[in-house]
Amino acid sequence: MKSIELRFVALVVIAFTLLATQLIAADTKTTTPKTTTTKTTTKTTTPKTTTKITTPKSKEEQKAERRKKLEEQKALREKLKAEKEKRKKEKEEENKKKKKLDDDDDEDDDDEDDNDDDDDKNENNIEALAKKAAKKAKREADLAKAKEQQKLAAEALAKCFKNAEQNDTTAIYELACRYALGQGVKTDLSESLKWLKKGAELNHVACQFELSVFYLKGIGTPVDYKEGLKWTQKAADKNFTLAFHNMGVIYTNGYNVTVNKTTAFQWFLKAAEQGFAISQFNVATSYGTGTGVKKDEAESVKWLKKSAAQNFAPAMLVLAKLYETGLGDILPKDIMKAQNLRREANLYSDVDFFAKPKLDFLKSRTPNYSPPTFDLPKLNTRTPTLPRPQKINVPKSSMPKLPPPPKPLKP
Repeated sequence: MKSIELRFVALVVIAFTLLATQLIAADTKTTTPKTTTTKTTTKTTTPKTTTKITTPKSKEEQKAERRKKLEEQKALREKLKAEKEKRKKEKEEENKKKKKLDDDDDEDDDDEDDNDDDDDKNENNIEALAKKAAKKAKREADLAKAKEQQKLAAEALAKCFKNAEQNDTTAIYELACRYALGQGVKTDLSESLKWLKKGAELNHVACQFELSVFYLKGIGTPVDYKEGLKWTQKAADKNFTLAFHNMGVIYTNGYNVTVNKTTAFQWFLKAAEQGFAISQFNVATSYGTGTGVKKDEAESVKWLKKSAAQNFAPAMLVLAKLYETGLGDILPKDIMKAQNLRREANLYSDVDFFAKPKLDFLKSRTPNYSPPTFDLPKLNTRTPTLPRPQKINVPKSSMPKLPPPPKPLKP
């Protein structure tokens, strides 16, 4: 009985052993490809498995790897850049070849255009040279003409001196004018005064009048009303218009004479009748205010119109004021005329009631030489003027008061 039990146990053990070996074999197949078994059925050997263990790299090795990667990337970039440059050069060469072909075609056209341009340039150069030559010829002609005029002027001046020394009054007057304005000679008012005296003593009326103005206004000499009156009277005796006016100024202000408004009016009237605008205005003022003559509104308007017709600004302004208000049947109201007169009148602030001398050269006997007309230069001397007339009460229905002449300046 015991033997049967032992056999049974042995069989069970063998069965469990076989089962265990099968399980171990299946497990080893999954982990390792190779397995070794024993020849005997009872003994089994487990397969050897190899596991790879990795150790951490050092910092230097890591840096070396990064450096290697960077170098590889740099080399790759340089390679790409070189390829790009190569393609670019190839493209440029193609463009150059193409451009060269186009330029060859254009050169043929340009050669034809250049030939046309050369022809145009030659024509332009010829025209420019012709214009330049014309300008040069004109400049030379002007220079020759100027030299000729200078030569004639010098000859005329020399002849004027020669004739003046021989008491030729025309030459004396011309020489005085030259010294007054510095034409051909240096300006010298004293020398001009000397020649005017010489001409006046030889009864040359223009010299007498200009000499009187020199004395009355103190030009080249101190003011001398006695000498001024003397030579003004002599010029007036020869019917010299401006001398009439200056005689009126002298009697109005009492320069070396007794003030006499009536005599002054008579002298102004003589100058006004000969067309002197300032005297015409003075006559109109005298008639309007009754200074030196019986008051007459119609005569006053008449002389105002004559003076304004010569563009004498004070007369134009007074007449414009009368047109604005009207003066009955004598002068109807006319706003349009008043506005026109005011617009045309020049501003007139410094009235010189001594007639400005008109030193006109008499025609010289020298051919192709005619000196210009000129006035004596203004000096820093006080100019005597007409005094303000007395105020007169005029009824409202009568003529409005005319503005008086400017205030007199003390000589």
